[in-house]
Amino acid sequence: MYFKRLELFGFKSFAERTRLDFEPGITAIVGPNGCGKSNIADSIKWVLGEQSAKVLRGGRMEDVIFNGTDGKEPVGYAEVSLTLDNHDRMLPIEYDEVTVSRRLYRSGESEYLLNKTPVRLKDINELFMGTGIGTSAYSLIEQGRIDQVLSSKPEERREVFEEASGITKYKAKKKEALRKLEDTEQNLVRINDIIQEVKRQINSTERQAKKAERYKEKYEELKSIDLKLSRTELETLKQKLSRSNENLDDFKMREKELDCELQDISAELRELNLDRSRIETKRMNIKSNIIEIDSEASKAGDKIMLNRERIGELKQKRADLASEIEKGEESRASQEKEVAGLRGKVNVLETDRAGRSEALAAKEKRLSEISKSITEYETAISTSKANLLDLASGQSKLRNQQARISTTLSAHDTRLKRLDIELNTIQEESNNLFSRLNEIAAQKEQVESEAQSLRSEKDRISRSATALSVRIEELTEKSHDLHRNLGTNKSRLEILEEAKAKYEGFSSGVKAILGMETGNAGRPIQDARDVLANLITVTKGYETAIESALGDNLQAIIVDTMDAAKKGVDFLKEHSCGRASFIYPEASTAQSPDSRGHDLNGPGVLGGASDFINIDSRYESLLKSMLKNVFVAEDIKHAAAVLNNNPGLEGINIVTLSGEVISKGFVSGGDISKEGTTLINRDARIKEISEAIAETEKTLRLMEESKENAAKEKEELIKISETTAAGLSEKEILLANARSRYSNIEENLKGVRDEISLVKLEIDEVEAETESLKKEGSSVAEALRQAETDTSLNEEKIKTCEALIVEYAKEKEKLLIETVEQRTELGTVESRREGLFNTLQILEKSLRDSEISLESRKSEIADSSRKIEELSADITGLESRVLTLSEDKIGKDKELAEVEAGYQQIMHKIEQNEDIFKQSEKELNALRSNLHGIDLKKAETNYSIENLKQRVKDVYKIDLETVDFNEEWQATDMDALKQEVEEKREKLDAMGTVNLVAIEEHSELQDRHAFLTHQRDDLLSAKESLLKAIGKINKTTKDLFIQTFQSIQAEFRNFFKMLFGGGDGELILLDEGNVLESGIEIVARPPGKRLQNVSLLSGGERALTAISLIFAIFKVKPSPFCVLDEIDAPLDESNVGRYSRSLSMFTDTSQFIVITHNKKTIDMADVMYGITMQQSGISKVVSVKFSDAKKQEEVKA
Repeated sequence: MYFKRLELFGFKSFAERTRLDFEPGITAIVGPNGCGKSNIADSIKWVLGEQSAKVLRGGRMEDVIFNGTDGKEPVGYAEVSLTLDNHDRMLPIEYDEVTVSRRLYRSGESEYLLNKTPVRLKDINELFMGTGIGTSAYSLIEQGRIDQVLSSKPEERREVFEEASGITKYKAKKKEALRKLEDTEQNLVRINDIIQEVKRQINSTERQAKKAERYKEKYEELKSIDLKLSRTELETLKQKLSRSNENLDDFKMREKELDCELQDISAELRELNLDRSRIETKRMNIKSNIIEIDSEASKAGDKIMLNRERIGELKQKRADLASEIEKGEESRASQEKEVAGLRGKVNVLETDRAGRSEALAAKEKRLSEISKSITEYETAISTSKANLLDLASGQSKLRNQQARISTTLSAHDTRLKRLDIELNTIQEESNNLFSRLNEIAAQKEQVESEAQSLRSEKDRISRSATALSVRIEELTEKSHDLHRNLGTNKSRLEILEEAKAKYEGFSSGVKAILGMETGNAGRPIQDARDVLANLITVTKGYETAIESALGDNLQAIIVDTMDAAKKGVDFLKEHSCGRASFIYPEASTAQSPDSRGHDLNGPGVLGGASDFINIDSRYESLLKSMLKNVFVAEDIKHAAAVLNNNPGLEGINIVTLSGEVISKGFVSGGDISKEGTTLINRDARIKEISEAIAETEKTLRLMEESKENAAKEKEELIKISETTAAGLSEKEILLANARSRYSNIEENLKGVRDEISLVKLEIDEVEAETESLKKEGSSVAEALRQAETDTSLNEEKIKTCEALIVEYAKEKEKLLIETVEQRTELGTVESRREGLFNTLQILEKSLRDSEISLESRKSEIADSSRKIEELSADITGLESRVLTLSEDKIGKDKELAEVEAGYQQIMHKIEQNEDIFKQSEKELNALRSNLHGIDLKKAETNYSIENLKQRVKDVYKIDLETVDFNEEWQATDMDALKQEVEEKREKLDAMGTVNLVAIEEHSELQDRHAFLTHQRDDLLSAKESLLKAIGKINKTTKDLFIQTFQSIQAEFRNFFKMLFGGGDGELILLDEGNVLESGIEIVARPPGKRLQNVSLLSGGERALTAISLIFAIFKVKPSPFCVLDEIDAPLDESNVGRYSRSLSMFTDTSQFIVITHNKKTIDMADVMYGITMQQSGISKVVSVKFSDAKKQEEVKA
């Protein structure tokens, strides 16, 4: 397997899509500093899943996306694809070529692809696990990491060895197995708690289920008798209904007879009413005719009077019109004279207007000529001014040029003086360089001494930090144990709180009353306080005894009054929610204050049951009444002895601490599981576990504080160590700088001599430029004088034109005034002419209107005479009509008297028939009232039948009609049956609260217990399998690690001697008894030195030691490829040669991608990629394939 191809887009400086093809062997990547070479190594690390932005030399992961330059916009995402050849199936995937891709968008979204298929990072890691390929594997050695291999802690250093031994995948599996094991243990704790609770519930529901079965037997007996009684009652009601139907038929027959009589009377009344209607119509018509005659006569009289008044008015109007005609003739003559005078005035004004218009036109013509002349002179002035601006601009440029020449000459003088000073300064600097050499030598000796002191301090701090790390690990382990205990207790607390909140173990009737099964937000009975079990507090250790003593009374609901208890029973019946028992305090207050009947003493007797119970004072007497004559003994042996020693005591019950109940002639007991919690100790257990949780959390907080203090102390030591290391590094840098400055002084002396030559050359150039500038100044002065002459000529022309414009302006102003006056006078004349003309038109129109009015009045006089004649004739006709109407009215009055007599006879007959109709109707209503009474009784009987059927259906879910009955049912003794039913019901009620759902609950709990037990067995089996798997993984990893470590240890010695040319190197396990966690120390002895820790080696020695370790690992476990980023930078020429020869040993088994500046390393490469930045900030790739060139050279040779 090897790298085939790397494709980048938008990754760091690779803005364009870039492709690099790799081949087996060595590929060198070269280029100047900052061109993006290391970005190639970063891209490989990134595509393999690196999650640390710091490792990729960034602040956050989005920094790897190309951020743009001055000439190129940023891109929206970064993408890298790495293609590997997999013909040897080293990767566990059925592809000859595997491409891993990673994309990151600026929005923060990221995705991984395997052969263009989206996958998880976990899938990528599992694919490369154990191959030596990965973000932290030894196959990727980036800048600076070659030294980290040596400077890291011994425990961290073992990661490289683990990857080489191939146990990384085993460790991952072990980690996953440990996580599953912890989850399994947590599940076991929880399921054991649940099993215990279920077992307790089974014990509780078993008693309730047996009681429910007895209740069902008695209920069936009651059902049989009650159905027989109900069926007999049904037949009785049916017989009653049949008798009611027979009486109903007789009443309905009489109802029909009365209906016929009423119909005959109604028909006769209808005939009489019709006759009455006809006579009434005739009578109304006659009265109407009389009224019409009176009305018409009245109208005729009124019209006669109106006509006479109209004739008087017309005669008066005719006289008035004659007077108006006479006045109108006089007014018309006066208007004709006025019209003739106005026409003469209009003609005179028209002549005056024409003369004034001609004079105004002449003045406007002269005004236009003057305006034209003024415009011409203004144009000439504008042209001259433009010429002046051009001349001024030219003068300004010439003056600027003159000033620049003057300034440059002055600068040249200053420059010559500065060059003389600079020459003197350079000579002084050369003298100072020799004295600085002595100072540098002294500084070097002092820095070496300080560096040795810092190295000793760093070793001391490292030992202290290691001791603190051990302490922190111990605290962490203890913290994990406490966390597991805390999780167990929290799980148990959750189960108990859930059982309390849901009233688990209580009957359905209790849950319904307390609002747990009705779905309501509150309790249906407001006076219901709680169950007795939740209101009492039992002395610890007596829970089982008290639970046996109270029995089912623990589920009794405490209410305030008897009414509340009745409401609760009604509610349970109404909603079919089962049964429940109720206790109210007033029942106990009515009893004797001394609730305990006997005092019982003796060996093993601990006291009365009520002595071990605490309850609210309101219910104390109630509790004592319930536990009257109930005592607690240590065990059944002592209880039996007490009863035998006191044979005269009656009604005594003794309960033992283990739950047995003993009384005279009665013993109850057996196995009672103590794994679960009882109904009466839930609050105590919740409190106990809560306190345990609080104590554990407090211990955890103290432990965390201790761990935090140790961590802070360790952090302080690390900071001091880092400060010491930084100081040591600073001293080493100062030493290197001192050596570098000595060589720089010699180069500076050479530079000083070169500077003296340059200064002299610069002086000659300045003197030549000064002479040229003086000649240019003379020509500029001559051009400036000519420009001043042209400026004077243009200014004179402007003054002449402005004087002429002033004269013309005065004349123009005078003409404008005269023109305005002429226009005003002309307007006045025009206005007067127009006013007179309008007045003339008004007068002419008025004259025409007067003539029309005179003609109209003459016509009205003729119309008035004609209307007077017509009205006189109309009055004569109306007087004749009034006489005729008086005669007609006398005839109508006689006819009306005859019709009134016939109308009275018919009304008498109608009254007689209506009396008969009322009597018959009264009899019919009485009959119908009887019928209604029969219908009501019938309805009541039907309602009783339906009610009886519905009751049977609601109670027993049976149709009463289908129930068989005895044919001789009438002989059944109903009272005896009713009494028997009542007795059966009383026996059922005497059984108290019965949980009918308990049978099903008991069965379900048993099934659940079996299921949970099976699940627990599965978890135990899984735990055993995980422990075996972890043991097997530990053995396998230990064998692999030891075998690999020993091989690497031997190869490290060989490569160390090869690269150093002698000496010795050693790898040491710090804790051989714990191979899987032991740190690894590296000890080196370069030639001529003693064995010492690698931290004491020089930079080059450290690099060679690290390279020896890398090559030893590659010798034992070759990785398919390796990326080396400038690891040869600290090496000198001879060491680079040995490094290159060693590297060539692995080219047959591994592919190397080497980022380097060293020529010897580049000469070994088969392919070279050059990274450049033709455009600032954007990396480009140039490739050269050396292998073909080498083959050609070999052929020529």
